[in-house]
Amino acid sequence: MDTAVFWSWFVGKEAELRDVSEHGEDVLDELYDKLNEVAEGLGFEIGGSPDGPLELIITAEGDEDLFPAVYCLAESAPDIDGWEIVALKPPRGFDFIATYGDRSVDPDDVWFLEIESEERPGELGIRVALEGDTEGDVDDLMTCLLGVMEAGIGEISLACDVGHLEYTEPPEDPVAEGWKPLRELPEVIESWKQRHPSVTGS
Repeated sequence: MDTAVFWSWFVGKEAELRDVSEHGEDVLDELYDKLNEVAEGLGFEIGGSPDGPLELIITAEGDEDLFPAVYCLAESAPDIDGWEIVALKPPRGFDFIATYGDRSVDPDDVWFLEIESEERPGELGIRVALEGDTEGDVDDLMTCLLGVMEAGIGEISLACDVGHLEYTEPPEDPVAEGWKPLRELPEVIESWKQRHPSVTGS
């Protein structure tokens, strides 16, 4: 689908998207389908207040190959009263509680350790651990932690700056064993990029 065709559709549907509770959630499914007609794999988030400017965040769902399509679509957006179009999920910091299904994750309960692979020297790897409730499927838990990290540091940084991510059980004494609280991740990434300027992707 041409970007102009997408935005023409969006302008015609923006009132329904502004108040899904009144118009029904089918329009959200339609928005997802229309985005995937532009480029398969795109997603979205809508935030803000129905009484104020809303954000339509167009996301590549972490796929760096789709970043150009996201930028192209966002840059081609017309001025739409009451809407702000955002390319890729921005960094929000870690002052939030994330809820995924029945699980809630406080970023203050997440610790990380820098690691480096012998096969991929210079690439930043992150080993994460969660204190508290770690019951359930590891893949589901990792999905939660990925969401927390993406919200905190932004979609671009997670995709371009973190080359490897893995989960492990939390250490008994994270500080004594060299682990750092998740809030320090942006600083660690910036320091790593300065030390490895030719390796990082952003």
